[in-house]
Amino acid sequence: MASQPFHVLLVGDFSGRDRKPAASKRPLRPVIVDRDNLDEVMASLEVEIPIQLGREGAQEAFRPTELDHFHPDRLFDRLEVFAKLRQLRRRLKNNDTFAAAADEVRSWATPAEKTSAPKPQEPTPAPTGNVLESILGEAPTPSSAPAKTDWARVIGEIVGPYVQHVEPDQEKFLATVDDAVAGQMRTLLHDPAFRELEARWYGLDLLVRRVATDASLKLFLLDVGPEELRADLSGRDDPRDAEVYKPMVESTVEIPGGHPWALIVGLHEFQPSVADALLLSDLGTFAARNEASFVAAGSGAFVGCPSPGNTPDASDWKEELSADAREAWTLLRQGGVAEHLALTWPRYLVRLPYGKKTNPTESFTFEEFVKEPGHEELLWGNGAYLVATLLARGFAEHGWRFSGGIGSEIDGLPYYVRDDEATPIAELYLPERATERVIGAGLLPIHSMRNQDKVLIQRFVSLASSGGLIKGRWS
Repeated sequence: MASQPFHVLLVGDFSGRDRKPAASKRPLRPVIVDRDNLDEVMASLEVEIPIQLGREGAQEAFRPTELDHFHPDRLFDRLEVFAKLRQLRRRLKNNDTFAAAADEVRSWATPAEKTSAPKPQEPTPAPTGNVLESILGEAPTPSSAPAKTDWARVIGEIVGPYVQHVEPDQEKFLATVDDAVAGQMRTLLHDPAFRELEARWYGLDLLVRRVATDASLKLFLLDVGPEELRADLSGRDDPRDAEVYKPMVESTVEIPGGHPWALIVGLHEFQPSVADALLLSDLGTFAARNEASFVAAGSGAFVGCPSPGNTPDASDWKEELSADAREAWTLLRQGGVAEHLALTWPRYLVRLPYGKKTNPTESFTFEEFVKEPGHEELLWGNGAYLVATLLARGFAEHGWRFSGGIGSEIDGLPYYVRDDEATPIAELYLPERATERVIGAGLLPIHSMRNQDKVLIQRFVSLASSGGLIKGRWS
């Protein structure tokens, strides 16, 4: 046991895989990742998601090959939409081409009642219910030969809502384009698919920077999303037939000389639904085969708090699980596999908003929010990364003798102050009664510490209805 390495498997959609056609998906193989090869791993996964442009459904592919590519400065430099907007700005700034460019911009002006800046795209609801519907009807499938982008039309759609004048004032026209650039950048940053991918990679960056890996402690990434997991596992009489079974169980515990996973981290937020209870049950079974823990995030809906920004006070929480969901989760929590499972809540702040006073850009002037951001507009991440950091750090410092029951603090997290008050790094403050309610719902609470850049995890409680600690080989 003392010589057994501590291997962590991070399971999540790191490449936009759930949006890709099945024929283009690679076999499921764990990839080793650390602070030195993070960008190399990203490039090897061929990460790609579509970015929405304008109002008529035009898209541009976002293909990051290093972590820095999520930053507005690099987005501004790399994406063609911003190159086209820079080109328009140069034409407006050049006295020889200003008149023609200004006429073109004027032609894009929207009717008076539509001249306000476009609103950010609304988040797309997570697929629920019928898995077949989510596969056949929800996930966008890129065409094999995408249509050529009509950039003149797209740029007109982007700039048009900001055109509010007709006089030949060069500075006003330049300001119009600058406003359009900022608006398109906000639309991009707040696109649900972009936000999920950004939070996932920044969370991975946090983990690899905080954990000193070596021959006895390694991190592995398995690029597979929740929808593919559901499709792979649902309806099978024998879960060993699932593709995900091979990297999660077969190669680690069924082959002599394999190294079992010590910890499996699910980078997905589980909802209080029957489908998610079934999925988590299978994943917990796989973890138990490894004598490991499976840690993911749980939705605030488990305690009746879907958005801590709206209802930070536990007295306002109203749990509303359906009868079927309640039965499914009760059975799961009472089963033997539950002590190998943990769902963290709430989330943690991934980064500060971009802006002059908080997180400035260099390539162009940019404020991510033109007014005080709402709670859900900030970028929140999966708390399972924090649990993984503490457990891996415990092993690095003490080997298998470390305590899996007593948590600790993680500091150096984004500290966001607005209206002279610090935003709780883990969304809200959890006093004693609220903490009891969170644990009673089967969640592992993450505590914000008032006026500090850190969070606290007091105990690694499991999903089990007994309220006991998560079970692993350190137990």
